[in-house]
Amino acid sequence: MLEQTVFNTLFKTKNVLSITDFLAQIVHNKKMWKTLITLTLAGICLNGCALQRSAASDAWDKSPRWAHQGSKPTQVAKRNTKPVQKQASNPKTSLPDRKTRWQVDSPSIDSTQAQSEILETAIQYIGTPYKWAGATPTEGFDCSGFVYYVYSQHGFNMARTADKQFLQGQTVDLNALKPGDLVFFETYTTGISHVGIYAGNDLFIHAPKTGRTVSYDSLASGYYQSRYRGAKRL
Repeated sequence: MLEQTVFNTLFKTKNVLSITDFLAQIVHNKKMWKTLITLTLAGICLNGCALQRSAASDAWDKSPRWAHQGSKPTQVAKRNTKPVQKQASNPKTSLPDRKTRWQVDSPSIDSTQAQSEILETAIQYIGTPYKWAGATPTEGFDCSGFVYYVYSQHGFNMARTADKQFLQGQTVDLNALKPGDLVFFETYTTGISHVGIYAGNDLFIHAPKTGRTVSYDSLASGYYQSRYRGAKRL
């Protein structure tokens, strides 16, 4: 090859050419001139490749690990390391409505037997004289004193007056009355002013007024029917 000839001429001959003679031969020898250009370009290419190889090596060393694997990794969501605060269980408790002391302490009548016992006690005091503000069999009863005494014999902590007793217990429809329920009336004054104990068959037991005794009366009678205001069950 011509390149090998140039190399032998420059380095393997005993008579080393001077620079002037070498350049003169290049000028007059077109093939040698072409070879020199080829060698020069080859050297430039080799140097360029070396630089690219060096840059690629540096980039390899500085690249992240996933770049060496030939594919870009998918982004993984960062795990939330913040501890989750556990909410303290604080169940809401329903508070009872504001009630008077006797409403909270009073038991409930939840059986026919208990209601029957209330009625039996009331029947025992039929004939007891009416007494304004009376609340015992010995002194006599007024309407609310009679209810107060009878229910207290069965563990109920009752209010003392008819209007306060009307605030106790659960409201009962007229058609759903049972013996032992309380029936209320508006009589001599505005608002609840009279109370009795329901006995069944539209009858109730009460202490009616001065000059009378504890006795039965009918809810269907004209006087009490027009003044009836409701019933409660304790």
